[in-house]
Amino acid sequence: MHQNKDRLNISVLYVEDEIIFRETISPLLEPRIRELIMAKDGEEGFEAYKVHRPDIVISDISMPRMNGLRMLKKIKKINPQAICIITTSYSDTNYFLDAIDLGVNRFILKPFDIQELINTLKTLSNSIIYKQQLEAEEKRRLQTEEALRESEERFRLMFLEMPGAIVLAHPENGKIIEANNAALKLFGYSKEEFLTFTQKDITEDHYELIDAFNAKAKQKTDGSSIVGEFKVKLASGKSIPVEIKQRSIHYHGSEIFIGFITDISSRKQQEEMRQRYQEALEKLVQIRTEELQKSNEDLKTNIISLHKAQKQIENRSLSEHLLSEISSNLVNIPHYELDNYIRSSLQKLGEFKNARSTFVRIQNKSQTIRQIFRWHSKDCPDATLSDEELIEKQAELWKAISRSKHIIVEPENQAEAENNNAPALTQGLYYQLLYNNEFYGFIGIEHRRQQTRLSEQDTFLPGMLGEVILNAFFRKHDLLRTLEKEETAHALINANTEIMLLIDKNAKVLDLNDKAIEKLKINKGSSLYTSNTKFITVKRLRSALNVFANGEKIQFTDTFKGQYYEHTFYPVLGINSIIDRIAIHSRDITQKVKGEQEIQRQNQFLNSLLESIPSPVFIKNMEGYFIGCNQELVRLTGKPKDQIISKTPYDLSPKEMADFYTLKDKELYKSKGIQNYVSKFIGKNGIIRDIAFYKSLFYDGEGNPDGIIGVMIDITKVKKDEKQLRELNENLENRVKEELSKTENQRQLLIQKSKLESLGELSAGMAHEINQPLGGISMGLENILYKLNDNRLDRDYLRSKIDYLFENISRIKQIISHIRTFSRDQQHISKEKVSISEVIKNALMLIEVQFKSNQVNLIIKHPEEDCFFLGNKYRTEQVLLNLLSNARDAVNQKAVLDSCEPGYQKTIIIRYFSTSEQCIIEVSDNGTGIKPENIGRIFEPFYTTKSDGSGTGLGLSINYGIVQDMGGEIKVESKNGLSTLMRVIFPKFVE
Repeated sequence: MHQNKDRLNISVLYVEDEIIFRETISPLLEPRIRELIMAKDGEEGFEAYKVHRPDIVISDISMPRMNGLRMLKKIKKINPQAICIITTSYSDTNYFLDAIDLGVNRFILKPFDIQELINTLKTLSNSIIYKQQLEAEEKRRLQTEEALRESEERFRLMFLEMPGAIVLAHPENGKIIEANNAALKLFGYSKEEFLTFTQKDITEDHYELIDAFNAKAKQKTDGSSIVGEFKVKLASGKSIPVEIKQRSIHYHGSEIFIGFITDISSRKQQEEMRQRYQEALEKLVQIRTEELQKSNEDLKTNIISLHKAQKQIENRSLSEHLLSEISSNLVNIPHYELDNYIRSSLQKLGEFKNARSTFVRIQNKSQTIRQIFRWHSKDCPDATLSDEELIEKQAELWKAISRSKHIIVEPENQAEAENNNAPALTQGLYYQLLYNNEFYGFIGIEHRRQQTRLSEQDTFLPGMLGEVILNAFFRKHDLLRTLEKEETAHALINANTEIMLLIDKNAKVLDLNDKAIEKLKINKGSSLYTSNTKFITVKRLRSALNVFANGEKIQFTDTFKGQYYEHTFYPVLGINSIIDRIAIHSRDITQKVKGEQEIQRQNQFLNSLLESIPSPVFIKNMEGYFIGCNQELVRLTGKPKDQIISKTPYDLSPKEMADFYTLKDKELYKSKGIQNYVSKFIGKNGIIRDIAFYKSLFYDGEGNPDGIIGVMIDITKVKKDEKQLRELNENLENRVKEELSKTENQRQLLIQKSKLESLGELSAGMAHEINQPLGGISMGLENILYKLNDNRLDRDYLRSKIDYLFENISRIKQIISHIRTFSRDQQHISKEKVSISEVIKNALMLIEVQFKSNQVNLIIKHPEEDCFFLGNKYRTEQVLLNLLSNARDAVNQKAVLDSCEPGYQKTIIIRYFSTSEQCIIEVSDNGTGIKPENIGRIFEPFYTTKSDGSGTGLGLSINYGIVQDMGGEIKVESKNGLSTLMRVIFPKFVE
């Protein structure tokens, strides 16, 4: 059922003997009040009151058995504060006088308007609610004071008995305010001795360090602590290291330092041991890392050099192999197959060099010999040209190459080639061909695209091959006449830069090249059987005999005078296709073999180096496979080396760990630097270890990343020690936060207690302020009754009087409402725009009467315009009331002194004004003043100069905290025995 939101939260007992009134009133009242109790006479009404204890009793006067006044007398004996309304149709004043004596609250004449009754109930309901609220607030106040006393006692006991040392100090001068038993025990002083010290008295550190530490604590506005380590002096003369966690707190309205002191002597010893161990470990790791890096750099340099040498050797070897293959075949090819084989050789050359086309152009001066051998890829535009067209196209090239040994034409030096009358052709290499020191043409290679920059080394193969082809061409040309001539054979074998011999079945040297003469010290016509050279050993002669016997080419490798040689023995056919000669090709491969041996030696050195490192080391290739490790890694993993090599992290670790390792490897390849990080690693027997990884890349001969080398350092014990230390610190911090929270609650309770004490002092002023409108109400009611008795009460007069009564009631409500709001806890109310004039007005409303009764001359000085700041007006009002209370006590105290001058006038001045940036309130008095030695302590909690024991020492301490919370400051100026001025400053509010 829908509940009427205007229903009054009261219970009403309605006593009426006439049933018509009960039946009429009941349905009208029930929807408008919480509970309605009906009774038909005084006796029934009295019994109902004892059972239900209603908030309001409405009763007729004249009733059978027991009239309304008798019933009300009995009710008043039970509850003198019972609220009663009399309804009657009698006009006899005796009834009214008796009712007034009983304390009846309202009179309503029958017949009455129901709305009049409802309005009366509303008015009385407000007074009931207000009374209940006052009683509840009084009860809460008593409970709060009791809880505050108990909390203060518990806090002091807990502070004193805390196991850790705690010291409270003044933030300005470092004066020690309080210390618990643990702190006194730690330092060895009595409490009286200890409280005479400052922070600087008990430390051995420079004063500048302590000042900087305190300044840093003041700057912390988020409630967090700062931590510092100091050396403190004990009463025994001994010095010990301590850790101090300090923060600035509001304690009873003051800003003080609370410091938690911990003896860290044993921890310092452990840290020093750990530091020495860490430094030794880091030094060892640094030495090992530097050794490893140096070895790695040396190895990389050697590998690069070896790769370059090996690549050159491989290229040279491939070129020589191709040249040897083509040359050997050209020597033995029948003359009728020579042209096709030349073209086949050009194709091999083109494919080997990844060329677009290759050609050999042979032409003598008389042009009796004029021929082109060429090979083209499918995409070459010159493939469709005839030989004559190609010769015509190469006219300029012919002129240029006839003057130069070779020409290299590239896109970058095209203009230079044109200045030298070179042909404007695509990228290519053209080598001059000489026969008997005469120009007979050139061999050319034209590339599809620029793979690598052409150099002098690229001329070796085409130059040699061109000369071989040229010699083969002239051999074919003069075959029948010059086949047996030495010059032709000599030209052929001398084209090779390696050792070449031509011998017959009797081991007679038929021909040899310059390299053979230089190396073997023999000449043409010598017999290898009788020669002094040891180059032709028994094994080599036996190989030659085998070639003569079976006609098959033989290749093998051996040594001569510490040099390594690769030999090729192949048969040479005569005119009748009879094997009567053998060509011997011997190639010095010493550098190649030594390079391979050096690589093997470097690998052995690397393995020895890895095994000498006391930490686990691994090597991985680009694909993430382990290609090397030392025994320390074997011991860490508990796996033999063959179960690590050729494996990946996914074979040795869970997937999530392996994913992380792989991700870090990718980051290292991307950054190309040195990487270090800490991660988990599953070691022997499945034990999880904390490992610090230090990794770097190594590179191949061309400077490209070739893999990763990494060092692992087990830091499991270090991490465990760090965790234990961190847990100890966290537990201590939690206890500190808990104690600080309790301290803050204590501070708020003290602030509220101060408000309640202030309200107690203001009770006299409140009574006066409330009694004045109450007197007006009483007189107005008497006037109404007087006119009512004389039948001169008209409606306009009654309305004007009622308006006057409600104005006084509203004034009382305003005073009470302000007191209720002022007494609430205002700490969580947000800041708002505050008017200083309004704060002063509200404060004076509560205390002005007291000051007048104490003959205090109160003077207000204010500017023409009001001052505004951001804050809380009720807390500012509390500050002002505390200052005025102190000023009143000071002038009262001076007035009773024997030394007080005659005619002394107690005076307190309130002055407020503003500057461009500040709002300022000043409260000055001509009282007793403050002694200079006490000025520095007046804002300390519980400090008071009042000798009569009336002060708690909390007022100015609470003021200090409230003003600071609102971003302001409070200052004092005083002359002992003459005056005191308190100045409160707030940042000015600007629209």
